[in-house]
Amino acid sequence: MANKKRVALPWGALYSTGTSAIFHPSTLWLTASDVNSVRGAFELQLLESDAMVSLAYQTANVENSPDGPTAIGTYASSNGVSYPGAWADISAATDEKQLIRFGFLVKNNANSTRNWVRAGGFVEVSDG
Repeated sequence: MANKKRVALPWGALYSTGTSAIFHPSTLWLTASDVNSVRGAFELQLLESDAMVSLAYQTANVENSPDGPTAIGTYASSNGVSYPGAWADISAATDEKQLIRFGFLVKNNANSTRNWVRAGGFVEVSDG
């Protein structure tokens, strides 16, 4: 049977500056060997303009040389709660990695102005 745990993503103020996503880490680095699949939920408040937000993860073998972030699920573009979706298998991304951390990807839909949003939530992690 798979072991599951919940990782909190504390409330924070996040920003975007264009259509390229910015990763905002919300956890410390965790051991990646126990992570095969993930899902999560989050809430957005005070979303400005055309900002879009997604849960995300980032892997690394050493803390100062992380891989690019990867979205978990789809982007949300309105205030409110995004409930857990299906489990996403990320074992190919964690097989050869020592570390993983979770957070949010934030980007603008179309413009390049700075947009802000408050977000908080959790990620559920499974080793099976």
